[in-house]
Amino acid sequence: MILVDHSPWMIRFLESYFRSEPRVEVLLNDGQSLPAAMRDNSLDVFFAAGTLVCLKLGIIYLYARDIARVLKPGGVAILDYIDPTTHLGWSHMMSEAQKLGYVYTYHAGHVLDHVFETVGCDLVERIPVEKSTYLVVRKRG
Repeated sequence: MILVDHSPWMIRFLESYFRSEPRVEVLLNDGQSLPAAMRDNSLDVFFAAGTLVCLKLGIIYLYARDIARVLKPGGVAILDYIDPTTHLGWSHMMSEAQKLGYVYTYHAGHVLDHVFETVGCDLVERIPVEKSTYLVVRKRG
């Protein structure tokens, strides 16, 4: 398992937490891309939780490009986001705007579909879970 974060504090925490697990690798990134140390076509599954909800669309595109780079053909990526076109996503935005409007970003599913299609992935499904929607895409090939 490869764990990636842009926070040096989180990297130190993860390294300490998983120090006795030799199958876990922890990598620091720049907050805009995956580390170059992640090999092309090397992952079967990529999972990110709580990442897209705080990124602007241009940065999501940069990550999507890297996700497609590191996934094996046929590999799957699962990412959550908050979709303002859903009832719960819209309600979240309306209720949290005053105190957390500077934290969350909201993206319509069709826009994220287009981003991932552009980098060579196809939509598998969307799974709504409370305020979040989990996007599941598969790398072509």
